Amino acid sequence: MLFRQMTFAAIAALMCLFVANDVMAQRGGFGGRGNSKLEYLGNKKVQDELGILDEQLEDIEALGSEARDVMRNAFSGMREKFQDLSREERDELMTEIRAKIKEDMKAVEEKVDDILVPHQTERLDQLLLQGQMGRNGVPGALEGLREKLGISESEFDELA
Repeated sequence: MLFRQMTFAAIAALMCLFVANDVMAQRGGFGGRGNSKLEYLGNKKVQDELGILDEQLEDIEALGSEARDVMRNAFSGMREKFQDLSREERDELMTEIRAKIKEDMKAVEEKVDDILVPHQTERLDQLLLQGQMGRNGVPGALEGLREKLGISESEFDELA
């Protein structure tokens, strides 16, 4: 009887995780799952808002594939890399991997602007800013603007 109750509880917990995952992926309204142009462009509502053409969509899907390859390459062989490392070494390796991913994904994201026409890029940037404000409030949106404008943290602090 106890085993049956524990099994039911485990199944219920897994179901909650799956439902929460689906809800987090959808996020409702405009916007994507994260804060990248490519993620937003994967959202049908954003595509409709921007008036994305079929040819553009094909190019965007190709970039999505390229982004998945970046992630796949970054994390391939992780078990072997982490196996004999201390906690500090793992943290250092993860920092290096994150920096490499950020650099590679920036190159992929820059290609988005080559696919979109100027008014689409402008509107997409507005949607990204709205999403950042919704997720992180005004401070998060300001951080995104700071990065976009190329203002260092010290310069930004002087302005505040």
